[in-house]
Amino acid sequence: MPKWVKQWLMMVGVLAALPGLALGVGYICVAGIGLLDNEDTLGATLVLFVLATVLVGGGGIVFVHLDRALRGEVSTPVRFPSARGMAGVFGMVVVVAWFVYDTPFAAFLFPPALVIAATLPSLAAVAWFAGRGGDAGLTWRRGLLAFVGGGTVGILVAIVLEILLPLLVLSLVAGLAEVVLPRLETLFSALANENVAHAVTSRGFVYLLVQVAVVAPLAEELAKPLVVLPVVGRLSHRGAFLVGAMAGAGFAALENVLYTGFGFSFWGGILLVRAIGGAIHPLG
Repeated sequence: MPKWVKQWLMMVGVLAALPGLALGVGYICVAGIGLLDNEDTLGATLVLFVLATVLVGGGGIVFVHLDRALRGEVSTPVRFPSARGMAGVFGMVVVVAWFVYDTPFAAFLFPPALVIAATLPSLAAVAWFAGRGGDAGLTWRRGLLAFVGGGTVGILVAIVLEILLPLLVLSLVAGLAEVVLPRLETLFSALANENVAHAVTSRGFVYLLVQVAVVAPLAEELAKPLVVLPVVGRLSHRGAFLVGAMAGAGFAALENVLYTGFGFSFWGGILLVRAIGGAIHPLG
């Protein structure tokens, strides 16, 4: 990677971390206000903590590791804890989150527990792929930058491909929106009236099925490894696979948080179901 690219990315990391620090202060303040006034601020603190973690953590990792690269420091290979141990920690964190969820300290303690629980399953899968011996292709620098890139660039590109492109096509292709949108309205009306048989045989259902089962997976699998393309050609097959798996793990971590946030009342079940498929995104 050219020196000027590293310097530019370091600046991006700093510019991301600065608002992240402000959001982190906001998380502490909002959680404290909720605790003192006995108000439910859990939703707000969760959003603030996730954004602060992504911006400060991701920006900080980018800045520190590219700075070390510019100074010629060699990064050491990653050696993971055992996958079973990480799975055990995941279980303990979910239990802790469950107990603090209805306590006055939930706004402080629940968001970090949720982020940790959302991250561990995919990292445990990468640890299982790598084994205990480590691999020279998966250094801390490559692994962490891939993880951050998969959870930021990968997520953003996937959102564009999954949501914005279909909307753009519907708006540009003459008459297509007038055909598709009424089909979707019919589908949702049938579901609202619990007419499942009519819903699953409607053309709106076919459109959503193609979107979820074909468009979304293809978009995600194209988006996740983009950040690792500059380095995989210089790695062994095993090293390239593990670096790509770290990008998939970063993608999975943030996606788990997003899914849990959208279905917040069922957060425990969502985390457990997502953990079962924790190897899918890194493997993909």
